[in-house]
Amino acid sequence: MKKSTVIILFLFLSGLVFSQTQMDKQEVLQLCIDLPELQTRLVDESGQQLKQLVVMNSEFLQSEEISNTKFGKPVSFVDLETINELELNQYLVFNSFEIDENNAKIHFQLAKRNSSLWYWFDLDLKQEVDKWQIVELKTLED
Repeated sequence: MKKSTVIILFLFLSGLVFSQTQMDKQEVLQLCIDLPELQTRLVDESGQQLKQLVVMNSEFLQSEEISNTKFGKPVSFVDLETINELELNQYLVFNSFEIDENNAKIHFQLAKRNSSLWYWFDLDLKQEVDKWQIVELKTLED
């Protein structure tokens, strides 16, 4: 009886840790995609706000992990092949997405197909009282 109780408790606590990690990923991603420095660049060729945000699937961030929204629609995760097939003009690429218990380091870029410019974003975040805060933001236009 004690052994089964320990196993159930372990599985329950593992589920809580996993859920917290998923919630942290979603909260940190939302902070990234809501950056004011990014908003001015999320426009189409005519200067209108994008209808949907596209993120390229990567080893750091996968669609099945995330359920964020932007512009009132779910963030769309696609692979590079789909980006090329659909000739998408803008998409985000996350080059790192590291989260531990109280800190996060994120590096991502906004890629624009018809432009030689890429916009890079480096963020350091800290979790305080169950809320993530941006501690440092660096941007680079390349």
